Amino acid sequence: MATPASPHVEVTFAPTIRLITVMRQFVSSFYAAVLGRDAAEMLAMATHELLENALKYSAEEGATFKIAVESGAETDHVTIRIENHADPAQIEPLREVMARMERAADPMAHYLALMRETSSRLEGSGLGLARLRAEADMKVALEVDGTRVCVIAQSEVRKERSA
Repeated sequence: MATPASPHVEVTFAPTIRLITVMRQFVSSFYAAVLGRDAAEMLAMATHELLENALKYSAEEGATFKIAVESGAETDHVTIRIENHADPAQIEPLREVMARMERAADPMAHYLALMRETSSRLEGSGLGLARLRAEADMKVALEVDGTRVCVIAQSEVRKERSA
């Protein structure tokens, strides 16, 4: 018997506020069936944050969103990728947000400090990425190739036990 493929989703589209909500709901429903409710809610929140960033900072309308799950004995490894083309002027500030986040030893302390610092900013706070790290315990990475930007969020998800 063949081994089933790991559950993954890949969508390329032009994010809008309405479609971000639709994707969040889809991810929540789909991954609740695959991973359980708690993991699905974490993935739904991460989906929302990453797609919202693509909407705000993309130089073009298209973005590719991917979620992949690799099953393990006790945990599943989840990877979310959002890839789009960014305005070159926004790439260096994104690198700075990522570098600062990586230097912070305590993700929650960094997130709370960032909330205080950026409360009056209209954009570019880095809160969404810091939230993934602090609230969802996700590792967040950045890949840049010219104007192509890819943000990767990864987490280990404990398997839910059946009652």
